[in-house]
Amino acid sequence: MAINHCSDILIRNVKIIDPTNSPTTDGIQMQSSTGVTITSSSIMTGEPFVNRLGDHLNEEGVQNVTVTSSSFTNTQNGVRIKLWARPRNGYARNIAFRNIIMNDIQNPIIIDRNYCSYNRGCPHQ
Repeated sequence: MAINHCSDILIRNVKIIDPTNSPTTDGIQMQSSTGVTITSSSIMTGEPFVNRLGDHLNEEGVQNVTVTSSSFTNTQNGVRIKLWARPRNGYARNIAFRNIIMNDIQNPIIIDRNYCSYNRGCPHQ
């Protein structure tokens, strides 16, 4: 599920499941959005919640995001915030996770401030 250039949205009672052998399985991916609330949801993918910031040079940030009363199960990563490894204007502000249940998670929380997809186009990598 992608949330791009959105504001003031509510996602409730969503269930996202990917087969364990699926490549690049982002559950909810968010870019350039504000005022997003995700509640009472269950996500079983490789990376359930991903913020990708700075993918495009003039990209806006993500702010005022709340994830509450949700569960992540049998995933590689629980919550992941990616900041691209190049000059950018993107930002992550006021992101909150409350009453989250993580079961069988390899990496519960990852904040990657030097992300580079496939090691291409990232001068500071």
